[in-house]
Amino acid sequence: MAAIETQALEKGLQQVEACWQTYTSSQRLVEGLKGSDLSAAVDTAKRDFTRFQNQCQLFYAEVRKRAADADKLESDMARYPHHYP
Repeated sequence: MAAIETQALEKGLQQVEACWQTYTSSQRLVEGLKGSDLSAAVDTAKRDFTRFQNQCQLFYAEVRKRAADADKLESDMARYPHHYP
């Protein structure tokens, strides 16, 4: 498998980690709350979790795309070496 740009992977992982940290922080805020405060905090935690899930899906799709592109380039380089220096 060809190499994938590590800076892009690092950035994507950082975004996923940031979303996870936001979610875990909002989960901790739920503790000890009651009534409407609890409802609002739970709604915030749910939104943060949804953002985390979405970020994970975007990251996974980007990794799959980059891996496919890298594999195609590697294949093309082997098949047509005269086009690549």
